[in-house]
Amino acid sequence: MRSILVFSFAFSFFALFSQAEKVDISLDEVIRIAQGEAPRALIAQTRFSNNYWRYQSFLANYKPQLVLISTIPNLNRSIDNVILPDGTEKFINRSLMNSSAGIEMRQRVAQTGGFIYASSNLNRIDLFGSNSGKSYLSAPLRFGFIQPIFQFNSDRWDREIQNLDFQSAKKQFAEEKEQIAYDAVNLFFELYVAQLNLEEAQRQKIYVDSLYEISLGRFDVGRIAETDLLQIELRTKNADTEVATELLNYQTANERLRTFIGMKDNIEFNLL
Repeated sequence: MRSILVFSFAFSFFALFSQAEKVDISLDEVIRIAQGEAPRALIAQTRFSNNYWRYQSFLANYKPQLVLISTIPNLNRSIDNVILPDGTEKFINRSLMNSSAGIEMRQRVAQTGGFIYASSNLNRIDLFGSNSGKSYLSAPLRFGFIQPIFQFNSDRWDREIQNLDFQSAKKQFAEEKEQIAYDAVNLFFELYVAQLNLEEAQRQKIYVDSLYEISLGRFDVGRIAETDLLQIELRTKNADTEVATELLNYQTANERLRTFIGMKDNIEFNLL
């Protein structure tokens, strides 16, 4: 029963392998492909890329930032009580529009938790009606330093923590690549050993088949007993089973290596 199952599996694999494309590949190529294209390598690269850009996004907070500040023009119409020069009061209509625009440069200082800034802004008021006109208020340059006094400096520790996290991510990525290379080497030599075992089983089968042919001739002329012939025939069947088993092991090892390094085509490797 075991022999039948082995032959069935081996025949199924052989049918697929007969259509497989043969590809020459060396150990160095296996390692290179595994570290660059294997599913595990792609996952590791994506994880490291996410950590890298997260760290770069954090560092961007400590680079100079240019901020444009502006307000939408605000139109205000009202009736106000105004005291005239002669002391009398009069209600008059007032219409004005306020608008402003400015630019500011900021630089955070992680060591202290404060930030340095330099800014410039312009305010404008437009009056409408009988006393129409325009007026401006400008601050061409203003700079300063804002520093919290009695406050925990989270910036300093955030930078150290983020730097340690990124260094840890780099180390983890390097370790994952080395582990992928290690596993690829193991699968390469697993296939190599399976190939040697298959070749040895095939040589043994050729030897046993030749011995069986010779024994048939000797049995026909009465040189050996039937029990001896049956023993040799049993050896031929065992040799067939061994070839089928080693072929199945070889094909399984080939598929494991192909799947590990991420090749989707039906390929049979020829190890160099």
